[in-house]
Amino acid sequence: MKEFLTAVCSYIGAQGYGTVGPEPAADVFGIVAEDLPEKPARCIAVVPTGGTKRRGDPVRHRTFQVLVRAPRSAQALDQAMTVASSIYALFDNKWCVLAPTFYGRMLAEHEAGPHALDQNNHPVYSNNYSFTSL
Repeated sequence: MKEFLTAVCSYIGAQGYGTVGPEPAADVFGIVAEDLPEKPARCIAVVPTGGTKRRGDPVRHRTFQVLVRAPRSAQALDQAMTVASSIYALFDNKWCVLAPTFYGRMLAEHEAGPHALDQNNHPVYSNNYSFTSL
């Protein structure tokens, strides 16, 4: 699963939404394949949520969550929601976006929206995705 999450992070980074790794330049989103770390304040985390049995083999039907966090300011909040919505557009009902490493269909479970506040009172937006391997 780690290799799959890393491929998702690399794809998001290649689209210009941030820098893969927990220590990006200022005002750039860090993209990590793990739970949201304490830093940086602007962060995109790709978190495994297990597979889904309802469609058969859970290894073939992977699920994950994308969390987008930004500091509490109007500009940063707008940027976080824009990034979350853009990632939704990148992945919803797309085929083979992670090729040649992974082949399959990506689906968004819902549109990006507010999730919660983190431990530093920074807002977090989330979206859940499923990936069915071919």
